[in-house]
Amino acid sequence: MMLEYIKEVFYLFNEKLNRPFLNSDSAHAKIVLPLLFLGAKTELRILARSLSNDVADSEGYIEAISHFIEQENSKLTIILTDYTGINNGPLFQKLSSYKKQGKDITILESTSKILGGNNNEINFTIGDNNSYRIEFDTENRKAICNFNDSSRAESYINYFDRITGAPSTNSITF
Repeated sequence: MMLEYIKEVFYLFNEKLNRPFLNSDSAHAKIVLPLLFLGAKTELRILARSLSNDVADSEGYIEAISHFIEQENSKLTIILTDYTGINNGPLFQKLSSYKKQGKDITILESTSKILGGNNNEINFTIGDNNSYRIEFDTENRKAICNFNDSSRAESYINYFDRITGAPSTNSITF
C-alpha cells in the first residue's frame, strides 16, 4: 500500500500536475514534505505548532530543507506557535548554522493559535507560489497536498503574510 502511495506522489511531483491528494499520517508527511522542499526554487513558508517532532527531525526532511537553503536566492520563513524545545533539535541546529552563514532564514513565533476554516488548528507548508501541504488534522497529521495549484497556494500565502505582520507574532533570535 505504501509503495503505491510513493509511486503516485512521485508521479504527481515529477509531472507537476494540479491534482490534490491526501496525506494521512507522519509516514506520508515524511514523503511529501521533502519533495515539496526539493521542488521549491525560491521560497518556502512553514507554519507549524512546533518543529520538534518525528517528521521535522527526520533525515529526509533535514536533507531536503538543506538542499533548498543552499540554492542561490532561497528564502525560508517559519512561523511557530510553540517554540518550546526547538533549540535542542537537529533541524534547529542545522537552521542555526545556515543563519550564521548569512542564509535568508526567519523564524517567528505567534502567540495565537492558527485556525483553519472549521476552527481546527492547522499547519501548512507552501513551496514557491504553487505547491502546498495543508494539515487540517494536526493530531493525526491528515493533510491535503498539491504540487501545482497556484490559486490555493496564493490564498495560504496571503494568510501566512497576515500572520507575519500581526501584533501577536514576534521574531525569534537564533
